Amino acid sequence: MGFNRIRLITVLICIAGSGVYCDTNASLPAPVQNGRIDLSAWNPSLGPIELNGNWEFCWNVLIPPDADESVWEKNCNGYFPVPSYWKFYEIEGENLSPFGKATYRLKIRLPDSYPNPYGILWTEILSAFDVSVNDRSIAAVGTLGDSYETMTPELRPGLAYVGIEKRELVLVLRISNFNHENHGIWQPIFFGDWETLRKKQSEKILTEAGGFSAVFLMGLYHLVVFLFRRRSAEYMYFGLFCVFMAARQVSLENHIFLMFFHKIGFDSYIRFIHAVILANGISMCLFLKKLFSRKGKFLDSRQ
Repeated sequence: MGFNRIRLITVLICIAGSGVYCDTNASLPAPVQNGRIDLSAWNPSLGPIELNGNWEFCWNVLIPPDADESVWEKNCNGYFPVPSYWKFYEIEGENLSPFGKATYRLKIRLPDSYPNPYGILWTEILSAFDVSVNDRSIAAVGTLGDSYETMTPELRPGLAYVGIEKRELVLVLRISNFNHENHGIWQPIFFGDWETLRKKQSEKILTEAGGFSAVFLMGLYHLVVFLFRRRSAEYMYFGLFCVFMAARQVSLENHIFLMFFHKIGFDSYIRFIHAVILANGISMCLFLKKLFSRKGKFLDSRQ
C-alpha cells in the first residue's frame, strides 16, 4: 500500500475519531412520561441514567421553583421531549422561536432506601440557566434575563450536588436564550450517585484530552517533517489539519478548552469554534488537493 494512501486513511481515522464521545452505558428504567419518572425500583449503584422523555414545559416564563401549583397550571403548555431544541416544539399551531425563555419541570420518584447522595451532570445547555431541586438552588450558569440586554450567556458543562433525598425529587430548570441558534436542553441530563457521576465526568474529560493529545502530536510531527521537506507541502497541510482537529476535540460537548481559558466570553468562544471548523475544512481541502495534484498518483500502488 502506497504512503499517500496510508496518509489518506489516517485522515479518515482522525475524522472518525474526533466525533463526540458517546456513552452507551446509561439507560433509563422507563422513559420520562408526563413530567414524571419512577425510579423506585432503580439501583443507583449500577450507574447514572439519562433523564430523557417528556418534561413539563412552560414557554416564555421563568417560574420560581417554589411557586404554587396553580402558577404551573396557568403558565405551562404541556409535556415536550428532552433533549431537544424548543424550536421544534409546536404550541397553538406554531413552532417556537429559538430566542426566548422557558421553564422545565420533572418529578422523580426515588428509591426508598438509598443512603448515598445524588447528583446531576450536564454538558450543553444554552445559553443561561439555573437548576433547583425541591425549591433549593443547586447550580447557575450565566445570568437569566428577559432579553438580549438583560441576560448574560455562558457555556459551561458541569456537575451539581443534589444530596441525600428520599421519596420524591422535583427538578426545575429555567433557561433564557437570546444569543444563539442552539438553545435549550439539547444534550442528555444525567442523574445518579454523586461519586459515580464524578467518575463519569472525569472519564469523559480524559477521553477528549487523550484524543486531543494524539491528534495534536500527529500534526506537530508532520509540521516538523515539513521543515525538512519544504517541497512537500502536503506535510504542512496535513499537520495544520491535525492541529485544527485537535482544537476541535477540546471544544466538543465537554468543552475542556474552557477549563484552561475560563475567562473567554461566550461570543468569543462561539467564534473560536466556528473559526476552527472553517480552518479544519480549508486545511483538509488543501491537503487533498496537493495529494491528488498529479493525476493518478494516489491510485498507483507502486508509489
